[in-house]
Amino acid sequence: MLHYIHPHQRSQYRSLLDDYFCLRKTIFHDKLGWSVNVTGDMEKDIYDTMDCMYILSTSADGQLLGGLRQMVTTGPTLTWEVFSDLVPDRTSIMSPRVWETTRFCVSPSASHLKFNSGINRVAIELSLGALEYGIQQGVTRHIAVCERTVFELSRSLRVPSEILGSRIEPNGSEILCVAWEVNEESAARLKWAGSMAQVA
Repeated sequence: MLHYIHPHQRSQYRSLLDDYFCLRKTIFHDKLGWSVNVTGDMEKDIYDTMDCMYILSTSADGQLLGGLRQMVTTGPTLTWEVFSDLVPDRTSIMSPRVWETTRFCVSPSASHLKFNSGINRVAIELSLGALEYGIQQGVTRHIAVCERTVFELSRSLRVPSEILGSRIEPNGSEILCVAWEVNEESAARLKWAGSMAQVA
C-alpha cells in the first residue's frame, strides 16, 4: 500500500515517517557509508524541513517496506546545491513540472520481494506510484542522482530516460543525474513490470 504524505500531513504520519528516517539511516549511513546527517537512529537533512512530499510503501500489516522523497525543482534541492556540476544547463530542468526524487530506499525486510529478473516489487510499486501521481499533477520529468545500474535497469524496462551528467566519485564509483519522462508510456512500462512482480 502506498501513502502520499504532504507537509500538512506529517503529524498524522509521524510514526511511519520516523520508520522511514530510521530506514534511511540503515541504508545510506550504515550500509552505503554515505556522509549524511544522523541523529540517534534517524537520518534527516535540511530538505526534510522544506516543502517536500514522501511516498511510502507499507505491507498489509502496516510495516514500512520502502520510501522516497520528492521536491519541485523551482526551490532548493540536492541537485542544485550538491550535484549542480552534473547538470550543465540547470535552467533546463528548473520548472514546477520537474520534480526531484531523493532518498529512495527499500527495507532489507523486503529484499525477498522480487521476481526472476531480480527487480524488487517494492521499488516498482514506489516508482509507479510516483509516476502516476506525477501524471495527475502535470509533472513531465523526474530527476535523480543515482548509480548507473539504476539507469540501466530503467533502460532495460524501456522507460524513457536520459543522462544529464555524470562524475566519478573519490571511491571510483560513477554517479549519474538522470531524467525520466513522466507520461503514460513510462507508466505502462512499469505497470508491465509490476504485473510480472504481482504488484497490484
